[in-house]
Amino acid sequence: MKTTLFILLFALSGTLLAAQSDDKNMDKSSSMTCFQDIDVDIDNDNIVLTCSYDNEQWVEITPDCELYVNGSRISLTRHQEHLLDDYYDCFMEIIDQSREIGIEGAKIGIKGVKVSLVAVRCLLKMALTEYDTDTFEKEIEEESDRINEQAEELNEMAEELEKSAKEFEILHVALKRQINVLNQLVWF
Repeated sequence: MKTTLFILLFALSGTLLAAQSDDKNMDKSSSMTCFQDIDVDIDNDNIVLTCSYDNEQWVEITPDCELYVNGSRISLTRHQEHLLDDYYDCFMEIIDQSREIGIEGAKIGIKGVKVSLVAVRCLLKMALTEYDTDTFEKEIEEESDRINEQAEELNEMAEELEKSAKEFEILHVALKRQINVLNQLVWF
């Protein structure tokens, strides 16, 4: 019985540590240095970037490749429009990828709770019947293996998000360099 309790506690603590570890990795991969002084909002599919220390300064990008700075529409060359379109698309892709990762992560978390419930059920079976520790371990391992497979898929999704974030940073710098009014905004 002590061995079984130890295994259960070990499994629960491992699940918690894995969840914390994944959270830390996600924070590192999703932090974009180009957004240190920028608050981000999506308003009717428009990207609104506001200076975090002066909310009177803002940039708005529409799905139709229109750029507004502090409410004034900025005229763009075709090259600048193309760059702005790539920027917009990449930004929205990052939003979609992040949302999908969050949903999948929540599903994995729920399955982790289910493993804990299976463990409790198995412990009760062991206490009340001739259910043995080998069968208990097998059931827990099967459930854990399923979760690990999904966690690997989640990790692959996070790696794709990291690639998108790097691409976005490159686009951000290019956009700032190519559009003079954005280059003049210190916070952008």
